[in-house]
Parts: sequence; structure tokens; C-alpha cells
Amino acid sequence: MNIHLAILSVLRAVQLTFRNFIYGIHRGEIYAYIMLLGFIPFVASFYSNDPYLPYIALLFTISSFAFIYLFKKGLLGKPRKDEFHILLRYSSFAFLGTLSGVFLVQGPYFLSEKLGNALIAGKVSASLSAAFLLTYLPQVLQSAIMPLYSYKYGKEELNYVKLLAERTTELLSTFTAFVVFALLLVGREVISFLFGFNLGNEFYIALLAVEIYIAYNPSIVALNSTRYVKEGSFIATVGALVALITWIPLIRMLNEYGAVMGLLLGYLTILCGTAYLSHKKLKISPKSYKPLLFAIPLQLLVFTSKIVLFTGILLYMLTIKDKIKEGIKAFHGRES
Repeated sequence: MNIHLAILSVLRAVQLTFRNFIYGIHRGEIYAYIMLLGFIPFVASFYSNDPYLPYIALLFTISSFAFIYLFKKGLLGKPRKDEFHILLRYSSFAFLGTLSGVFLVQGPYFLSEKLGNALIAGKVSASLSAAFLLTYLPQVLQSAIMPLYSYKYGKEELNYVKLLAERTTELLSTFTAFVVFALLLVGREVISFLFGFNLGNEFYIALLAVEIYIAYNPSIVALNSTRYVKEGSFIATVGALVALITWIPLIRMLNEYGAVMGLLLGYLTILCGTAYLSHKKLKISPKSYKPLLFAIPLQLLVFTSKIVLFTGILLYMLTIKDKIKEGIKAFHGRES
């Protein structure tokens, strides 16, 4: 099993490196074609009894075609000493930030079992697994906008970086808020019916935590895609430490509620730090978080009744409709 994981880790590192590079030179269509080719062995490998083989086959195919493409285009080379030092310094901070993000995702699972019991861990796993489905949207968006951030920042088009981060945050927060409202209304009941287990109110807290994560994602990506990766990684590390410190007493006292509340506090810490530093370094306006800050108090109405929550949804729709129109016009270039 350890050999499989080691192979997966190496291939995953190659795949991510190639993806970021190919996006950086604005040839994302090459990566898309290679991904499509990779799905052929990925699907075929499901006939094997080895659960790791499909993922190894997918990543191996991507890595192989990546090396072929880079070799053919003459893009493989040996970095100079000064370039290696820059790469090492950047990668070390980026790795720290990634490690903190992974800990925030995985921490609630194993700490719930260690500090609580298997039943608590099961409830936390069910709630977070459903809530984290929302994060696929910012992951896709992140792949698209990271090269734009780096490219425009390199050309010193700081206003473009600022505008892209602000508009993306506003639209992403608004869209996510509507999805969260819908899940607060019927999500717990639908998921419980489909999968045969009962979710409690911890599911609602998990949704709010993930919503906060999605909101700060464009700005922290902007920091990490420019020369402020150290600051972005520092914020993520502080958020992970806050979550860890709060998980220890909260899980023991509040069980599954403590696990999701600790996660929410960790993400909230990162949100505050990201809003402050992205404004200080990149002039990204904290006002871009208005859709989130207006939505969360209304979403908390779910703890009173679903009828009151529905009233909150109507109020949110009436208040935010103009902001949606403005954001869409901005992305289509109808605003200055």
C-alpha cells in the first residue's frame, strides 16, 4: 500500500507541475487534450481489482504525455543555481500553505475519532463529505484564474488583478450563497433519504464553513499566484493552528458540533487575514465580501425554522439582484 501511495504522490506532483506550467504559457488546451487521453486508461483500469490502478493509470498517462510534449517543444532544461534557490524558496512556502489546507480538510475526521468516538467521526464525515462537494467550483475556477493572476501581475497590470479578484469573489460568493440556501432548506433531508443516514444540524455549520472557504479562495489564490505566496501560506497556517487549538476542547465538549465549529473558526481566521493582506498588498477591496457577509446572518435563520429561512432567502434575492447584474456586465466588458 505504501508503494502505491508513493507512486501516486510522485505522479500527482508531476501532473500538478505540468498543469501550472502549461496554464502559465497559455496553452491550457494541451492539458485538456492530455486529460481526455488519460481517462481512457483510467476507465479501463476499473476492470482490475487494484483500487489504486485507475488513478495511477490516469496520472501516469498525463505525466508521460507531459514529458513528451515538453521534450518535443524543447522546454525541458536544467535550472541554474539562482533559479533553483528561487524555486525552492517559493515551493517551500507553497507547500506549507498546501499542507495547512490539507490539515483543515482532514483534521476533523481523525480528530473526531481520536478525541471522540467512531460514531462522532461518522457524523462529521457524512456532513463534511456532502458540504465539501461545493469546493469543486472554486477548484475549477482556481485552475482558470491562477495563470491570469501570474501573467497580469508579471506585466504589472495590477488593476486587472484587483478587478478580477473582486468580481470573482462577488459572483462566486453570490452563487454559493444561493446553493447554500437551497441546501439549508432541503439538503439535509434529501441526502439523508438518498444515502440512508441522518444528518444533524452540524451539516448546516459545515455548509457555512465551506461557504467561507469559497469566498476567500480568489483572494488567497491572488496572493499565492504573485510574489506574496509567503503571506498567503502564513495565513493558511494560522487558520490551521486556530482550528487545531479550538478542536481539542470543542470536540470533547460538543462532539460533532465541535468539529465543524472548529473548522468554521479556522476558515473564518483565514478569511479575515486574507481580506486584510490582499487589500494591503494588492488593493483588493474588502467590499467584495459583501454578498457573503449579508448571506450568513440570513442563513443562520435555519436554526429558528425553515419558514423564517425562506423569508431570508427572499430578502437576499431582492437585495443582491443588482449586484449580480453588475458583476455579469463587468465580466463581459460593459463596465469601465
